[in-house]
Amino acid sequence: MIGATRSACVFVFFALCANLALAGPMKYSGTVVTDIRLGNVSYHNATVTLTFLGDTKDIALATDANGNPILSTRRDGCSGTGWFFVLSKGKAEVSITSKRKTRVAHLDPGQVFVALDICNGGIGFGSFIGPNGLEPVYPMGFTSGTSQTKAYYDSSSSLSSLSGPINVTGNVWSCIGFPVADVGTLTGQGYCASPDQYPLHSDLGDVFFYQTYLVYGDLENFLGTLNRGTFSAWPLPSK
Repeated sequence: MIGATRSACVFVFFALCANLALAGPMKYSGTVVTDIRLGNVSYHNATVTLTFLGDTKDIALATDANGNPILSTRRDGCSGTGWFFVLSKGKAEVSITSKRKTRVAHLDPGQVFVALDICNGGIGFGSFIGPNGLEPVYPMGFTSGTSQTKAYYDSSSSLSSLSGPINVTGNVWSCIGFPVADVGTLTGQGYCASPDQYPLHSDLGDVFFYQTYLVYGDLENFLGTLNRGTFSAWPLPSK
């Protein structure tokens, strides 16, 4: 996630041939206290949980238009067939709890994906929106803490962070335009763009996640956000 690309190239996803030890249905969940808007209603410091139901057999490796793994921003010394894995086939919903009331919005299909950046250490949820058509840490990306440690030490053959049960914590990004600081060949713009032009559509109206708490003057890719949250994944019974 930390080295996630903002390239304008076309992204193609192909199914992995790796043997996933726990292939089957999975539930992925991320929770953070943040600001969010659902339709015309804005919530301040709400408890927000994003949930995604998918199957590990649909985990894919992100490649460019030529079918090559995206490697341009990997950190030095990273090896393997690629670094950015996604699970885009599934169902996503957002739960918003504020002032003891909860609303649950079911997101339209094809907008949100579960993401794992092995080389740079990041996990969470990205989306097919933004100025380049793909945002790796919006609406909810996790880095630092145990989330980074877990993703960093995964291997591209096991993908245990996406295929098995985990429960990690980390700094939470909800950032349009990530990375904000320079990474590899990418030049960061120094800030997160407003999500107001890039809605996530749901059955209750458009959803907007906001990057509320930042380290001003030190907005770099690991500790630039002050939000903390939890990310979990666990297997579901096969149908």
